[in-house]
Amino acid sequence: TITDLAVGGLPDGVIDNGCMADDAIAIADLAATGTASATTFLRGDNSWAVPSGGKILQVQNHTTSTQASTTSTSLQATGSTVNITPASASNKILIIMSGVCRTEKSSGDTIGIYRIVRTVGGSDTNLKLFYFGSNSVTQTTASQVYAYLDSPNTTSEITYSIKQRCVNCTTIYWSYANEASSIITMEVEA
Repeated sequence: TITDLAVGGLPDGVIDNGCMADDAIAIADLAATGTASATTFLRGDNSWAVPSGGKILQVQNHTTSTQASTTSTSLQATGSTVNITPASASNKILIIMSGVCRTEKSSGDTIGIYRIVRTVGGSDTNLKLFYFGSNSVTQTTASQVYAYLDSPNTTSEITYSIKQRCVNCTTIYWSYANEASSIITMEVEA
């Protein structure tokens, strides 16, 4: 039993879990700012807040099983494109592309490039590029997954596409042998 209490209240460590019944302290008893509700959480600074940022607001997807190939050393379309319109210019777009890739050459190293391209209002912006191939292998085939987080800074419709080109190869393929490939875009709330 505590017989003498200082004016300032109980000293630290006097009350532990054994001294209190379960659910003895109600939310209304907390000295927190803001409003407690089913859609808020208690922050470390003792304030109630609504979670924000990081939510996936929409997902757009395009899948194809049509092989695309080129012998060009300049970027060529693969046919994999997807459209998305961000709700806010501050939101980001996560792009995930996956497919069966292949590069070929009669001898030596085989190197090709896949690139994500952003198109807004007819204007292209080359985004992330991914190298594909092998040293001292004349043919390289593999399922690949690539990802890139874009900050497009627009609320206009965006077309994301996958393009390809040879660097040190005679032919590069996307959706090789008509295997399914896809491009997925996800709008991430800022």
